[in-house]
Amino acid sequence: MEMAEALQTYLRQRNIPFEIFSCGPGGRPADVAEALGFALDQIARPILLSDRTGVLMAVIPAGRRLDLKEVRRQLARPELALAPTDAIARALIQCDPASAPPFAELFGLETVVEEAFAAMDGIYFAACQAGTLVRIQSDSFQRLHAASEWGQIATSAPLLRGPSRSMRPRLPKRLTGRFYIPRPSAQHRNS
Repeated sequence: MEMAEALQTYLRQRNIPFEIFSCGPGGRPADVAEALGFALDQIARPILLSDRTGVLMAVIPAGRRLDLKEVRRQLARPELALAPTDAIARALIQCDPASAPPFAELFGLETVVEEAFAAMDGIYFAACQAGTLVRIQSDSFQRLHAASEWGQIATSAPLLRGPSRSMRPRLPKRLTGRFYIPRPSAQHRNS
């Protein structure tokens, strides 16, 4: 059974109404949200974490960053870290990790969910294959995550593209984007 088929079966067996949207392969979540007219935070993004205890799934809004310290504190698992690639591949068998749905039960994993989802009208998520999103109502999402831990596990800090601000060189505004080679001062020329 393909994972997309397994996802549909999972939703139907639980009487969860859903809508499927095709966004074309390679569609970025921000582009899809804008095209369909909903907030980027309405896309549920799963992130796999692991420690000696095993692998778990954290589910956060796509426009937010995971607060790993808070997840560690809330679950009393101080060694949690982003799961290595091989652990992700093993956990998400038969599913493209970039298109995994946010339901850890499908993969036999524990879950921790950002509580902001409880206040949203509809929630969108990947459907195991690139270019496909599924939409369900918030109450349905909450029912599917009734056994999950819920908490404030995401920050609203924007996702950065490229190096973080702390890694970027600090140049005066007038020099930004230009090469700047300081001339040796008179003091250094004479030495």
